[in-house]
Amino acid sequence: VLPEDSESEPVGALLNGTVVCVDENSLAKDAIDDLIRLGIEEAPVIDREGHYLGILRDSALVDRTNVDTTLNALTRAAVMYENETVYDAVVKMAHTRQREIVVVSAERNVIGVLRSIDAIRWLTKARNESR
Repeated sequence: VLPEDSESEPVGALLNGTVVCVDENSLAKDAIDDLIRLGIEEAPVIDREGHYLGILRDSALVDRTNVDTTLNALTRAAVMYENETVYDAVVKMAHTRQREIVVVSAERNVIGVLRSIDAIRWLTKARNESR
């Protein structure tokens, strides 16, 4: 049984902290080095207006043959608007078989990345509080 809030709680409410983004004109080598330095597995790639284009994943570390080129082959992660619900986020993760969803504003500016573990923790906490 899902907590009642999961059908109305906006996914944007689960986000906290700062999201690290990569500029679309960054060199792939520089972006990959930044991911390693920061200890993160992926980062949304944005254009100069801050609009979401795709996501750079740590799997890009496997093929370092084109590290001097700009980012041109991006993975598309699932996207949600910040006012969509936590329940919708969990359903979308299940349907797309992705462990994270990029959360954007109405203008499609990246405001965060919701990971499945964050959604699970929230659902567990909300379920325990509703008992």
